[in-house]
Amino acid sequence: MPPRRAHHLLQLPCPVPGCLRWFRNQSGLTQHRRSLHPTLPVSGPSPQDHPRPSCSPSRPRDFSLPPPDFSPPPWPSSPILPDPIQEDSNNDAEFTDASKRCYRTYHSMLNGRPCTADGIFLPYGTPPTPVPLKAPDDWSPYHNRIEFEAAEFTFKQCHMSARNLDFLCDLMAATLVKHHDTPPFADHKDLHNIIDATQLDDVPWQCFSVQYSGE
Repeated sequence: MPPRRAHHLLQLPCPVPGCLRWFRNQSGLTQHRRSLHPTLPVSGPSPQDHPRPSCSPSRPRDFSLPPPDFSPPPWPSSPILPDPIQEDSNNDAEFTDASKRCYRTYHSMLNGRPCTADGIFLPYGTPPTPVPLKAPDDWSPYHNRIEFEAAEFTFKQCHMSARNLDFLCDLMAATLVKHHDTPPFADHKDLHNIIDATQLDDVPWQCFSVQYSGE
């Protein structure tokens, strides 16, 4: 996991060399650059500097008729069909009822046989490997319990938006500055990154999206 960022009220530095100003958001940085560091547009060469190429008349197309002995190529007598799909010889099927309508297909390799993380097969009925115990004060990847409960409260219970979460971090930072401390998260991106890195029973957090095309 990459190193965590600390909260800072002024997070955007001015990229102009020699300028030491910092800004809270992109809007303030843009206004600062337009007022104090304007960029003059570079004028390119005028069209008169480049003479236009002379246009030579193109040769007329030949629309003459084909010779009398010309004949088009013959059309195929039968349409070209794709090759039939070859069935997988590794699949075995057996009927599961007397009516011979329902059947179950088995694959010689993809059979769901239990194995270890290294691919070593286990006997059927082997219980899963127990999850290693963690120390009572181990809240990783969170630094402490406060970070965990803050993430659970803002993300799971309140469904707080990114803008409101950034505002909450700024309020907490203003309160903690006299104690030389920082809020649990730098901003909403820091919170979302730590949630994505959270593991439950050795299964990392995963997210995906699907779209129905109507076909």
